[in-house]
Amino acid sequence: RITTDSSDDIQPAWSPDGTTIAFVSNRIGGRDGHDLFAINPDGTNERLLAKFTVTDPWGGRFGFPNWLNNGDIILMDYKYFHEVMHFYLDSALSNQAVPVSRGVWDGNSDYIKRILFVPGGLGAHPAVSPDGSKIAWVALIDNWAVIPPEQRRWQVRLFTGSLDNFIGNTDAAGTLILQTDPGGLIETWTRALSFSPNGQKLAVAVCFSNWYTQGKRRDLYIVD
Repeated sequence: RITTDSSDDIQPAWSPDGTTIAFVSNRIGGRDGHDLFAINPDGTNERLLAKFTVTDPWGGRFGFPNWLNNGDIILMDYKYFHEVMHFYLDSALSNQAVPVSRGVWDGNSDYIKRILFVPGGLGAHPAVSPDGSKIAWVALIDNWAVIPPEQRRWQVRLFTGSLDNFIGNTDAAGTLILQTDPGGLIETWTRALSFSPNGQKLAVAVCFSNWYTQGKRRDLYIVD
């Protein structure tokens, strides 16, 4: 056991060099406020990396951290909008700016830059290849407020290139590599995607059809 806080410590991500485990926790923000922490694998040097400094009864939330080889982190940001952010942790550490304070709910702030926007608030939960050259994400392409669940389709999309600049909206950017039939499901509240070590394949947890109408479950697939 390496954390002992009474709040939820969740979504661990091990750094490529093996020295650090990043995770999110609601120990500061309460039930719906999740900030970004790190700890050494032996349980020492637990520290706060980034926190929300704006207040709201529902809090703000980081989620699903992914390390890049240079020490930066790609992660989700939830509030009024859902976004995928590039957290320039390496630069923040160099400038002794850790813990970084996020004083806005949406968009860019110091050391944290948006690279993907999630229309409708559903989707994303990114996976990044080990070398940082690819990012894959889940996208709901049918409006959840208009289209009933048994008709909604989900996609996995892939972008190859620099993760320093804004890529676009999750339902249109990148390349389509997988899509469900109407009524399928790719979960967006658990980790559904994982790259192979060489970045050439993607493991996906998906139900292609009849998830809502027949209760079919998800299976694991490998996508080249």
